[in-house]
Formats: sequence, C-alpha cells, structure tokens
Amino acid sequence: MEFVQQVVAQIPWAHNIVIMGKIKDKEERLWYINKTVENSWSRNVLVARS
Repeated sequence: MEFVQQVVAQIPWAHNIVIMGKIKDKEERLWYINKTVENSWSRNVLVARS
C-alpha cells in the first residue's frame, strides 16, 4: 500500500480524481498512474485515454 501512495503523490490531484472517478479496478488505476508519471500525461490526455 505504501508504494501506491508514493506513486499517487507523484501526479497532480486533478489527475488522481480523473483516475479514481473513471477506473474502478485497482490494478488498472495503478497502470494509469504509472503511465501518467512515465509519459508526463496532461489531465486532458489522461481523460481521453481512460
């Protein structure tokens, strides 16, 4: 759980809200969080992809 909290802290709060609101599966949420960090996705890109 600590790892997930650390990764979530790396992206803006608005990104977290999009991910939590659109994606219910925990593993899929983590995938989107990691890809957002890796690719520097903007919120708009994240909304379009999720």
